[in-house]
Amino acid sequence: MAESNLTLVLPPFLFAGDDSGCFSDALAANSASLKSFRKFFGRGERQHFDEQSMVLCESFGNNFQSTADIPVATLRASGNGFDSGTGYWLCAEPVHLHPDLDHVVLFDKEHFELSKLELSGLLESLKPLFEEEKIEVCQGDDMTVYLRLLDVPQVNFTPLDDVVGKNILPFMPSGDEAAKWTLLANEIQMMMSQSDVNRQREEQGQSTINGLWFWGGGFLTPRKYDQEFDRVWSDNPFIRGLANFKGIKVKPSLQGFNELEPGLRALVSVTCDGSDQEKYLSMLLDLDEQWIAPALNAIKKGELECFTLVSGHSRVDINKKLLGRFWKRSAGAKDLIAWL
Repeated sequence: MAESNLTLVLPPFLFAGDDSGCFSDALAANSASLKSFRKFFGRGERQHFDEQSMVLCESFGNNFQSTADIPVATLRASGNGFDSGTGYWLCAEPVHLHPDLDHVVLFDKEHFELSKLELSGLLESLKPLFEEEKIEVCQGDDMTVYLRLLDVPQVNFTPLDDVVGKNILPFMPSGDEAAKWTLLANEIQMMMSQSDVNRQREEQGQSTINGLWFWGGGFLTPRKYDQEFDRVWSDNPFIRGLANFKGIKVKPSLQGFNELEPGLRALVSVTCDGSDQEKYLSMLLDLDEQWIAPALNAIKKGELECFTLVSGHSRVDINKKLLGRFWKRSAGAKDLIAWL
């Protein structure tokens, strides 16, 4: 029988502090309905990490020194259907830049609503500027803007997640071409502020979308050998891009373990808003019934060699031997919080 492995990827858990405590209480209240989850986390081998993106890259055989080295734009663009196998690609995230006394604070799309039509209108207003700079602009389905450059820019950009909710000044571009890219960002900000889209948003009392944050630049050469997975099911552009560059067939995400074809080394990612407690809890309850319980049963019966779960900050692996450690207690609500 062909080796059968499953890697299940969860979206990062994005709330902390008092919100985390409330969610822990919700997990405790639903403890009986998370029985398989608790057993899995209690008996599996657990590893903690800081960045999920690094672990995902390693899972596909791509090793980078740091998250700053990951060509996020190249991978996401591929996952969105663009041919990003050539050229230098860069994310240009639509943001709201809020002036506050002597500094400017950045807010990303998690803090405002933006339609595809509005984004298209904003990009249309910037078209002359990008044409002058010989920059190709692509609008992704995930409301992300990608820039394709002819040459590799001599500049360093800061990942978006490191800047959200903070003063942007310490995170501005650095390097030999920093002045050029800072000037471009300022010109974009002025043109977007004067656009019809933002005038309408101001009239409706909505936050203006008055900037693009550059980050995630790089390039990646396709490597269609030594495939780590036979098949990938995902709606996540980053994961789809990782699979595309290895020549692995990608399909939309599945609803449950029983939809998997047997005998495959498979990766499945789950989509959910990691900042919404109610939705995240509902996702975990559904996963317990549709994925965790049947996967553990398949391991027990010898139909699945290994089951791996990658959450926002941990990786948990389990096989038949580990599952048999009956003396290991099931994880409690606080344990789950720590490993999600």
